[in-house]
Amino acid sequence: MAEGHIPERGGSGPALRPARAAGAPPLIVVFAVLCAVELIGVAAGKHAVEWVAKPFLAPLLAAHLWRLTGTRHAYVLAGLGLATAGDVALLIPGTPAFGAGLAFFLGAQLCWITAFLRAGALAHLRARRLVCAAYLAVWAAAVAALAPALGAVLGSAVAVSPSPSSPWP
Repeated sequence: MAEGHIPERGGSGPALRPARAAGAPPLIVVFAVLCAVELIGVAAGKHAVEWVAKPFLAPLLAAHLWRLTGTRHAYVLAGLGLATAGDVALLIPGTPAFGAGLAFFLGAQLCWITAFLRAGALAHLRARRLVCAAYLAVWAAAVAALAPALGAVLGSAVAVSPSPSSPWP
């Protein structure tokens, strides 16, 4: 292998690309900055700041993944697209937008589950049954704790969807 070069990820041949200087990839640096901006916006109660940062978080991760692997991880990329839609929906006040956000995040989770299953995750999970059981116990406790505040319909949606940043509309 040529000095100063690393193999191209996702390629099948010996294609080389120049080695990058030490440090985080630029898209990940921008992602980290926007995460900080988002957290500051949430902490300060500045909804406009959240609108500036949150819709760009998942697309930055998708762009980074695409840059590294192309479309090889299509299900993960699709999940990040649905997560973006969910993030935007959760920025809109009201129960309908909250429900839409949950639906988008459910779609994202289904894409990611598909990606993990296609990558052989079941074999790893079978070997870690105790960890899986502990995770399911924590999930069940969280759903049970949230259920009284959410009601039947919204509680059911939360039970089958990933936990968004805030469980209340």
